Amino acid sequence: MRKTIAAAFLLILITAMTAAENGDDKMSDMEARLAKYTKVEVSSDIPGLNAGERALLRKLIGAAKLMDIAFWMQASEEGLGMKAVLEASKEPGHKDLLHFLNINKCGYDRMANFEPFIGGEPRPAGATFWPEDLTREELESYVAKHPEEKEALYNLYTVVRRDGERLVAIPYHVVYEGLMRAAAATLLESTLVCEHEGLKRFLELRARALLTDDYFESDMAWLDLQGNKFDIVIGAIEPYEDGLMSLKAGYEAFVLVKDEAASRELQAYIDSMDEMQQALPVAKKFKQREVQLGSSVGVFTLVFAAGDGDAGIKTIAISLPNDERVRAAKGTRKIMLRNAIDAKFNKILLPIAERILAPDQFELVDGALFFSDILLHEVAHSLGNDFVLDADGNETGAKVDIALKQHSAALEECKADIAGLYSAELMMRKGVIPPEKRSAMFATFLAGIFRSVRFGAASAHGVANAIEVNWLISREGIRIDESGRWHVNEEKFAEAVADLCAELLSIQHRGDYERAGKLVSRFGTLPEQLARQLAGMDDIPVDIEFVWK
Repeated sequence: MRKTIAAAFLLILITAMTAAENGDDKMSDMEARLAKYTKVEVSSDIPGLNAGERALLRKLIGAAKLMDIAFWMQASEEGLGMKAVLEASKEPGHKDLLHFLNINKCGYDRMANFEPFIGGEPRPAGATFWPEDLTREELESYVAKHPEEKEALYNLYTVVRRDGERLVAIPYHVVYEGLMRAAAATLLESTLVCEHEGLKRFLELRARALLTDDYFESDMAWLDLQGNKFDIVIGAIEPYEDGLMSLKAGYEAFVLVKDEAASRELQAYIDSMDEMQQALPVAKKFKQREVQLGSSVGVFTLVFAAGDGDAGIKTIAISLPNDERVRAAKGTRKIMLRNAIDAKFNKILLPIAERILAPDQFELVDGALFFSDILLHEVAHSLGNDFVLDADGNETGAKVDIALKQHSAALEECKADIAGLYSAELMMRKGVIPPEKRSAMFATFLAGIFRSVRFGAASAHGVANAIEVNWLISREGIRIDESGRWHVNEEKFAEAVADLCAELLSIQHRGDYERAGKLVSRFGTLPEQLARQLAGMDDIPVDIEFVWK
């Protein structure tokens, strides 16, 4: 068992007392942590909405806030208790501690490999999803002895606890029953002011899903949505918080308003998805799966995010659903968060690129291509295979994410980056991206690596970016001049991208856990020179912090 909540509270007070005794040193440490985030105000007061639309937004945000509480409970045992104590405290330094706690939604710094900033105990790899002392080896041994229990234990929507010598899986809708009932009721209330029949049906089905952990019907209904001005992503969705097995889904929510004109412009990428699949640099037998063209892309303004969607590093795009049955039947939806993308490009990417890239390379960095890069990343999540394949390219029934275990999230993000960039060449041949922008596309991609590799080893995106930059250096796709400025060697860069794309797809379609581990071990750590350069950029934030208005 972890320390009791009372003991955790005592650790908070001791930490605060130590800060007061140490004076500026301790406080400057917290100020430095907070300085890694730059504030971005986000308002739900959208001009031109009628009374019913404003009421709908309020209800959707109300349901989203309940996902936030559920995610706090998933992230750590003590987080909500710490939050309550700090909110009531008037001790010097507690205001900053509370601020940083709210950013991370737990007492661990997500940008510093989950280093504890309140108390001293390390974060359990499996957060609260698994017993604190459970290892992957023990779990796999237990499942081998009790194969009939595997499905429940490995289910995305169960919390696993010890019962003597047994491991017991408890459904989310039981563990978080009160919150899910309240959220479901709020979603149903929102249907009373929702004028779009398709969205209304989705909200009804999603309310039911929160009470059953069965998201299939609501996912299918969500992909059927057309012409809806408002949207919401809500529920237990991404496995990023589960550092033990990358299986258990974290609660999150995004409340969105659609930019119709920008969304129509991007449909050409979705229409090319099957061509992208067939162009991948692997043998034809390993890309037999036809990518569903039912996928859609939308540009949205984010008006509220909660839970995993607002913890630590902020997402700028979403590709859902994750359920391979839904993806096989209807494809996916790609959601681009315009205000988050613009904020990260202007406030973070450009200042970093100006200091690291050679001047002629910096001049090529382009906001529109950064947007295209993000879209291609989201599209590429649908490329490749969800299931392990045999030597003839037939699905074995084993899921790739389970086969690759803790490496699955990082390799999937890496694949999305690299397969997306590889597919940019196809989009240039089709004229969707101007062919003369090839050099600018590569320079912008490299600048994007500098931005997101700062997320650290605790982030799947951070590990993915480290793999990419190390691979590109090893293949001479990148060179660093005597002054420390970075250059793209265009042709070798393109060859290295193709080779890494083939390697990642091969690991995934074979479900090769050992090979995945070797790739992460060899390339998944930030290059020393880049680490030194980035360490000297404390004045440039690492990510954004949403301030909800």
